[in-house]
Amino acid sequence: MSKFPTKETFKKHKTIPQEFIEKFVFSNKYFLNQNIFAKKQKKCYIYDIKDQKFSDFFLDYGRIYLGFSDKFITKMVKNYLKTTIFSYSNGIFTYRFLKLVNDLTGNRFKNFFFFNDLLSLRDTLEKLLGKNFSVNTEYTSITFNKKLNLENPDLFEPFNKFLQLSDFSDYSKVLYLGRGIRYCDILEKLKNVNTEVIVMSLGRFFTLLCNDKNLTKDEKLSRISEFDAMLGYYYLLREKFLISKKIYRLKNYTERWLNKFVNIGIADGLSPYGISFTKVPNYFNSHLLREGIF
Repeated sequence: MSKFPTKETFKKHKTIPQEFIEKFVFSNKYFLNQNIFAKKQKKCYIYDIKDQKFSDFFLDYGRIYLGFSDKFITKMVKNYLKTTIFSYSNGIFTYRFLKLVNDLTGNRFKNFFFFNDLLSLRDTLEKLLGKNFSVNTEYTSITFNKKLNLENPDLFEPFNKFLQLSDFSDYSKVLYLGRGIRYCDILEKLKNVNTEVIVMSLGRFFTLLCNDKNLTKDEKLSRISEFDAMLGYYYLLREKFLISKKIYRLKNYTERWLNKFVNIGIADGLSPYGISFTKVPNYFNSHLLREGIF
């Protein structure tokens, strides 16, 4: 059975599969840099080929919250694949997904656009807002390479650096939920929020809602497959019905496991979704890794 490593037992030598991959794949992936070659992921744990176990606190797409295998979505996808072909056309799930998004946002938007990467999304935001649009968080500033404007940003993200939910802006041109929905409070406000554009991350892709007629000329922006629509549909159902039930349990878990780092001054703050290590982060990342915490 895999066990958490200790500082003394942490195995840092490279494996043969890792050395083989490094001949062909040039990347700075965190796992490979730390000589960890992942074998499988289960719940919020990572198991490597050297039989070591790690808790994934990196929070990539909320792993500690959902795990690597979301049972709700996994069950729905299996049922979908049992009854239909692996379809990239449009069908009943495209209708269900678009109607659910439309209902959640108060039927205010006529145009839905979809993006598989942040670069394409940024290009479209620049068409809508101009190349020098401003943002209100460090994350969006780095992501889109734009200036911070805390008072009156063009693009407003309602999360602080700890992924705590802050008050919604009275008005912003774009409401950015590119790091997920995360709090059921957000879904309740989408119908009434005063904004011209809403961007949501739905796990596998981004969707942008607006009423701008100029973007409709680019047909590439509006394409979505039945398979993506199915995933987006179940993703939103999960956010709508499961987050409200699990957020308090998640809060208790993170406070129990991680609040000690805040108390001793290593971390600045904590939320159910994130913790920020700001003092000599490279040292602490390395130190924690050797105790089974990624």
